[in-house]
Amino acid sequence: NSNIVFAYDYIPEGGAIENGYYTTLGGRGTYPYTLVLDKQGVIVEIFHSSVTYEMLKEAVDKALQ
Repeated sequence: NSNIVFAYDYIPEGGAIENGYYTTLGGRGTYPYTLVLDKQGVIVEIFHSSVTYEMLKEAVDKALQ
């Protein structure tokens, strides 16, 4: 059983986004949206559409080097 996390920035009335997860992660409001992180938790690959097993495996293998 997997969890899916959706993030949206909270913008106070008349305020500005500060340290919003959605904005920080490059949120565009489109799904599927896949992020690949390296061992330090840095985003190293972003897919803004469907991704095949081969594409994801290549990105993860590269991130783990």
